Amino acid sequence: FLTGKMGGTLDETHVQTAKDIMAAKFVVGIYHNLDASLQRFEDYFHWKAVGSTVHCRDDAILRAQGLDTGIAHLAEQARETEAWTYLSYNNRFDMELYTYSKKLFREQKQMF
Repeated sequence: FLTGKMGGTLDETHVQTAKDIMAAKFVVGIYHNLDASLQRFEDYFHWKAVGSTVHCRDDAILRAQGLDTGIAHLAEQARETEAWTYLSYNNRFDMELYTYSKKLFREQKQMF
């Protein structure tokens, strides 16, 4: 969707275009770094958690951290399957953009 191509075959030029758009226009947050991601969004958008929103935010982070353990274990098991191989190949450009978003997340750390 980033490149405006809604159908047909994608190639590396579409991936590079999407990466360029992400680098220029996205503030990246990563679920596995939810606390740092939310802090980044708060800083960038000048949000201020007050009152009950502080508790809500902290509770969401704790729930996410608890889910991470179970999800990581299931993902590790899934990587051994034929279905994982098939899905990874068919979504290889999405996977490449996800890997790039993690890189952007690390690079943007210096900005916030």
